[in-house]
Order: sequence, then C-alpha cells, then structure tokens
Amino acid sequence: MRSSRREFLRTVAATSASAVALASIRPAQARGQGSDAGAPHATPASHVQQASGKSAAPVGLLVNGVSNPLAIDRDAVRFTWRQTDAGRGDAQTAYRILVATSRERLAQGKGDVWDSGKADSDRSAGVAFAGAALPANTRLWWKVRVWDRAGIPGPYSEPARFDTGLAQSDWMAKSIWDGTSNENNFAYFRKVFSVERKPSLAKVYVTAHNDYMLYLNGELLGRGPARCDPNRYGQYNAYDVTDLVKTGVNVFAAMGHWQGTFWDAGVNAQPAFLLEARLKNSDGTSTTIASDASWKALAHTAFIETNPTYFIGRYRNRAAIQFDARLEPANWKSAEFDDSSWPRPRWSTVPAIASSRKWRPWNANRPTSTR
Repeated sequence: MRSSRREFLRTVAATSASAVALASIRPAQARGQGSDAGAPHATPASHVQQASGKSAAPVGLLVNGVSNPLAIDRDAVRFTWRQTDAGRGDAQTAYRILVATSRERLAQGKGDVWDSGKADSDRSAGVAFAGAALPANTRLWWKVRVWDRAGIPGPYSEPARFDTGLAQSDWMAKSIWDGTSNENNFAYFRKVFSVERKPSLAKVYVTAHNDYMLYLNGELLGRGPARCDPNRYGQYNAYDVTDLVKTGVNVFAAMGHWQGTFWDAGVNAQPAFLLEARLKNSDGTSTTIASDASWKALAHTAFIETNPTYFIGRYRNRAAIQFDARLEPANWKSAEFDDSSWPRPRWSTVPAIASSRKWRPWNANRPTSTR
C-alpha cells in the first residue's frame, strides 16, 4: 500500500510539473514567440514602446476640466492630459502644446494661436495657456506631445477643441420677462429669425433667473442654469446648434420659471431671461440674435402658478411643477406658429450685464458639430 501511494504521488508531481511547463510555454507561443520556448513570457507592449522610443500619444485631453467644452473663461485656460502604456519607471519630462484656429492648421503642425515649444516639465494637469488674449465666441483646436525619461518624444495626441465664451462686455442681449412678478412665475418666449445660408458655426448662450427650457425649431436644447446670485455673478449655458439651424425661417422658443422666494437661490432678484445666438459664416460674416424688445412673450402659460406647493418646509425651497396640457398653445415651439397676438416682453430689472458681476460658463453636454 505504501509503495503504491509513493508511486501515485510521483505521478501527480510529474504531471503537475508538465502542466506548469506547458503553461509557461504556450502563452509565449501564442504571442508569436515561435519556438523560443525558453522565454517565460512575452515582453509587454509598453516596454517595447519604451525601448523603441515610440510611447503612446497622450489621451483624455481636457480644457478647464471639460472634454471639448462649449464655453470657457478666456482669462483662465488650462490644459490637462494623461498617458497610457508608460513603462515601469518611465515618466514625462517635457511637453509641447499647439493651439490653432482650425483643425487643418493643427494637422499641419501650425500653432498659429499658441506654440508652447518644448517645455521641460512633468506637469500634465492644469497647464496654463500662455499665448495672446483669446477672442470671444471662438472655436480653437489643440494637441499635445510629451517626452519620456530618455528624452525621446512621442507622437501627438488626437486633436481636441475648446470654445471661448462671453465676458460681461461681450453680451449684446437684454434681460426680458413678461411684465408680471408673482411667485412661482412662468413665461413663454419666442423669436422668429431667417437665415439665408447655412452657418459654419452657430452657438447659443442662455441663462435665466431662476430656470429655463430652450428649444430651437421644436427640438429641446437643454435646461438650466445652475443656481447663482445674478446681482453678483451669473452662470450661463452654451449650445452648439450648427446642425439645427436651417436656411429659411427658424425659431427660438423658451420657457422661463421664476421661483420668487428668497431661499431658493440665495437671493430674491427679479425674474429674467437672457439669450444670445452667434451665427458665423465661412466668409467671416456673422449674425447675432439676442433677447430684446423684438421678441414675443406670453404670461399665461399651461403651467399653474397659483397656490404653489413648496418643499423643504418653511424655506419654500422648491415649488412643485403643475402643468395643465389643455392650456398649452398648440405647436407654439414651431416656426409656423402664429404669435401675432403675443405681446412684446418687458425689460427685467435684473441688469443683463453689470461690470461688478462675473459671468461663468456652465457647460452643457449636448452633441456638437465637428466643424
């Protein structure tokens, strides 16, 4: 019995050793190592890249923490990226950033807006833009490459873009409302406009105190903005509507909602809706559509304003939304709707642009054009 047990253990050990040997050989063969069974495993791709000086291009490009932002503060532009497939012990030792006015110029290696040159630094987050002052409402393209510890440069990243926003002095729009100021106040707004040719880039900047929902040619663009004190600073959203603007007649339609309670936004400023659209053509000409006295406003909407039910107890922080679809004007978001009976809006007492306030972009994640 003991002899048989020892024989069994020898057989198991031999079989296990054969299995281990096969496990270490087969992966090497599967990775194309041929008959070199002596290699315990294949060299990782990152090590091959490091040895050959062809490290991977940077990825995850961000500007001010956002991927392809639709509006940023021009006085605080910062770039971020990350690396993949870095070899053990490897590190970035330098970078070069190119910023261009078009994707084509960037592809040609021309940083006609800013070329950082080779900057000896391991920094890859929050790298400050150091070029000339950037214009408002402009789309720019950028890419970055890095050098490794051996001083070998890698390839450039894929191109990314960012759009500059509007500062206080850039706005031409005026804050409008419907002339009423009761609590839990709703208003509808419309603006019909015509376009003779398809724009190469169309952007919309919009905000409200307290909330809005915005449509273009019947399609919802988004809602917002984030809560703010409009007497001290304002937050606005930006949308790329290039693909939605059509030749001929177009229409912006919006719903504005004013809470009218102090605790809702930290300040009980007056109701206000503010919109500015910038349409650029390929020949350099442009058109601006801005909220002003030419718009139409409707005070009595399908939203019920009376006897609002508030949340958060005595703070009345949020009113429940009550909507009566029977009161909704049919197709009022379409360009064909007849708004001739709608009155003109009233100016809001909230200043659209005040020199003491800072307007901050609050980026929306709407799919955009690649122009």
